Amino acid sequence: MYYILYLSSLCRRRRWTDPHYICTRGDYGKGFTCTVRVNHREYKTDAIAETEELAKEAAAMNAYLICRNLSVSEGQANNNNNVIQQQPGVQMANTGGGWHARRGS
Repeated sequence: MYYILYLSSLCRRRRWTDPHYICTRGDYGKGFTCTVRVNHREYKTDAIAETEELAKEAAAMNAYLICRNLSVSEGQANNNNNVIQQQPGVQMANTGGGWHARRGS
């Protein structure tokens, strides 16, 4: 039950706003689901949890496991308050530069 702390710590280190949790009761009043908003993105629980705290922990785990691999600049706002964001795992196209271009091969 440490992912809530891990996620908060990650947000502080990257100077993101604190995570915002929204928990709701499951269907027919049984169990809980939770959504956490981190760095302009939302992460949800995969299943219904028995308690609100377990639902928060599950949402925090999902968010942490993805956000820890994002670069610091992903999801940050630029000077015009437009969100600069790309999907995790997307890499920039090769522009033809680099070591091989300088070497002449």
